[in-house]
Amino acid sequence: MAPDAPPSPPLAHLDLGELGMDRGAHLLVRRALRELAVGERLTVAGRDPALALHLRAWCRGRGHATHEPAPGEAAVLVVERGAAEDGRWRGAERAGLAERSA
Repeated sequence: MAPDAPPSPPLAHLDLGELGMDRGAHLLVRRALRELAVGERLTVAGRDPALALHLRAWCRGRGHATHEPAPGEAAVLVVERGAAEDGRWRGAERAGLAERSA
């Protein structure tokens, strides 16, 4: 996307309720992001006090961008799906065979 192009609107919304990233919310976020194409956005809402902080760190570690929600939006953050997960296995080759244990 060009730097001066307007951001694409979020295509999906995820409300985590009271669930924090330290209690499994990352599994729901990861699943929701897999449904989106690279560059598409997910709004994430929740009431855990540390959600925004933990979600930013989780996204940064996995190659996703985060953005502040629009004014008046109930979301904590808007997550833009990155390409790192798709590129992780590109060009990978199998390294041996699985051995059956007796």
